[in-house]
Amino acid sequence: MAKFLITAPADLKPKCGLLLAGFTLPAVSIIINSAGLSPYGIDLAPYGFVAMNVLFELVSSAKNKVFDSMDDIVVIADRNNRIIDYNHTLYQIVPRRRKDYAGEHLSTLFKAYPEIAEFVTAHPDGEATIALGDGSGRVFKTRIHTIAHSSRTKGMGVFAKYLAMTNITKEMTMVRTMNDLANLDTLTGIANRRSFYNQIEQATGEERVGDLISVIMLGIDNFKGVNDTYGHKASDVVLRNVASLLSQNIRAQDVLSRFGGGEFIMAVPGMGANDAVALAQRLRKSIDASEIYDGQSIKVTASFGVASDTICPGFDIDLLIRHADAALYEAKGSGQDGVVLSNARSSPAI
Repeated sequence: MAKFLITAPADLKPKCGLLLAGFTLPAVSIIINSAGLSPYGIDLAPYGFVAMNVLFELVSSAKNKVFDSMDDIVVIADRNNRIIDYNHTLYQIVPRRRKDYAGEHLSTLFKAYPEIAEFVTAHPDGEATIALGDGSGRVFKTRIHTIAHSSRTKGMGVFAKYLAMTNITKEMTMVRTMNDLANLDTLTGIANRRSFYNQIEQATGEERVGDLISVIMLGIDNFKGVNDTYGHKASDVVLRNVASLLSQNIRAQDVLSRFGGGEFIMAVPGMGANDAVALAQRLRKSIDASEIYDGQSIKVTASFGVASDTICPGFDIDLLIRHADAALYEAKGSGQDGVVLSNARSSPAI
């Protein structure tokens, strides 16, 4: 033991020293008794063993305290996925109870979280980001590692495995918030112009060549008058309600964005001119029928400009947007609350 203490790595020397001290105390007590050096003939051996137990208990208690104070959930299991040990951080996701969880199967421990149970029992090693399915919104970075041992007869084998789970909910929430700030219009919650162009770039890629696409632009009629009459707060309510109406009446693959002021834009992949005009008419009527309240009833109408084309190599979405914008301008100049289809084309006719 002394030789091992001398040759042990620096980080193991304190532990080896404690272990050596624990074994030495009873031995020293027996030697003192045998040499007749014990005061008043007291048998010191029991005291040596008591001191050894106290020392080992102190080390064990310190280890448990550190183990239980860890922020990460840590579970150690045997090669059959039976629990050997765990820290108290586990109680963040499983109920605290009188009966110890030791000996239970990992799938039983995580029965309320099948996504965790499947991962830790099916993978000997690995890492995954897992969102708990309990409605709490919590997300954990989950890591599983095997502890292997070697055998002369059987070679390398699994001795145990340990599971570590780090709560990254705050980090993921921050990432989502930053992503929302970068891609969503803060007032209406729909895509901003930057996000619109990113999504359109994907929707008009090379694999979409030959597909139809339409752009619908709409502007709230006399939006400045709404702002002047009812105030900024009321105009914000109008924008949010119009954005909500539009969102409820389009397909999942359609791209909706606030383009600025009282104007919105939609890209509708796979839709030709006639269908796009019909969609614009439905949206126009939906806005006409709505009554927006902010202490009083506010009626608004909207004008629409539609442009359609076929996606081709080098397709220019900006040109199609300009055509839709020109059609919107024409709709506003023709009495408002209407839909105008652009006759301009940026590629061969549909």
